[in-house]
Amino acid sequence: MENILYAKGESVHGPRVVAYLWGHGNYEYSIEHRGDEGRTIDEVLIDGTYETAMEIFDGEIMPDTGVLM
Repeated sequence: MENILYAKGESVHGPRVVAYLWGHGNYEYSIEHRGDEGRTIDEVLIDGTYETAMEIFDGEIMPDTGVLM
Protein backbone atom coordinates (compact mmCIF):
# COMPACT_ATOMS: atom_id res chain seq x y z
CA MET A 1 0.00 0.00 0.00
CA GLU A 2 1.26 3.46 -0.79
CA ASN A 3 1.68 6.25 1.74
CA ILE A 4 -1.13 8.81 1.82
CA LEU A 5 -0.61 12.39 3.00
CA TYR A 6 -3.54 13.36 5.24
CA ALA A 7 -2.45 16.73 6.64
CA LYS A 8 0.39 19.17 7.08
CA GLY A 9 1.06 22.14 9.34
CA GLU A 10 3.72 24.34 10.91
CA SER A 11 5.52 22.30 13.56
CA VAL A 12 5.87 23.37 17.19
CA HIS A 13 9.49 22.16 17.00
CA GLY A 14 10.87 25.35 15.52
CA PRO A 15 10.61 27.93 12.78
CA ARG A 16 10.59 26.68 9.19
CA VAL A 17 9.79 23.11 10.30
CA VAL A 18 6.75 21.48 8.70
CA ALA A 19 4.89 18.47 10.13
CA TYR A 20 3.22 15.93 7.84
CA LEU A 21 0.67 13.28 8.83
CA TRP A 22 1.08 10.16 6.68
CA GLY A 23 -1.20 7.12 6.51
CA HIS A 24 0.35 3.74 5.76
CA GLY A 25 -2.73 1.49 5.91
CA ASN A 26 -3.83 -1.01 8.56
CA TYR A 27 -4.21 1.69 11.25
CA GLU A 28 -0.57 2.77 10.91
CA TYR A 29 0.28 6.47 10.72
CA SER A 30 3.37 8.62 11.10
CA ILE A 31 4.11 12.26 11.78
CA GLU A 32 7.18 13.46 9.93
CA HIS A 33 8.96 16.73 10.69
CA ARG A 34 10.98 18.29 7.86
CA GLY A 35 13.26 21.30 7.95
CA ASP A 36 13.37 24.01 5.30
CA GLU A 37 15.92 21.99 3.28
CA GLY A 38 13.38 19.17 3.01
CA ARG A 39 15.36 16.80 5.24
CA THR A 40 13.49 14.62 7.73
CA ILE A 41 14.30 15.79 11.25
CA ASP A 42 12.06 13.45 13.24
CA GLU A 43 9.37 10.83 12.69
CA VAL A 44 6.75 9.61 15.16
CA LEU A 45 5.04 6.27 14.45
CA ILE A 46 1.42 5.79 15.54
CA ASP A 47 -0.61 2.58 15.70
CA GLY A 48 -4.24 3.57 16.12
CA THR A 49 -7.29 5.08 14.52
CA TYR A 50 -7.34 8.10 12.22
CA GLU A 51 -8.93 10.12 15.04
CA THR A 52 -6.09 9.22 17.41
CA ALA A 53 -3.50 10.12 14.78
CA MET A 54 -5.19 13.50 14.14
CA GLU A 55 -5.34 14.24 17.87
CA ILE A 56 -1.61 13.59 18.22
CA PHE A 57 -0.91 15.59 15.03
CA ASP A 58 -2.88 18.59 16.37
CA GLY A 59 -0.53 18.62 19.37
CA GLU A 60 2.50 18.66 17.05
CA ILE A 61 1.52 21.76 15.05
CA MET A 62 1.04 25.45 15.78
CA PRO A 63 -2.62 26.48 16.23
CA ASP A 64 -4.53 27.29 13.02
CA THR A 65 -1.75 26.12 10.69
CA GLY A 66 -3.06 22.64 9.84
CA VAL A 67 -4.27 21.87 6.34
CA LEU A 68 -6.14 18.67 5.49
CA MET A 69 -5.14 17.17 2.17
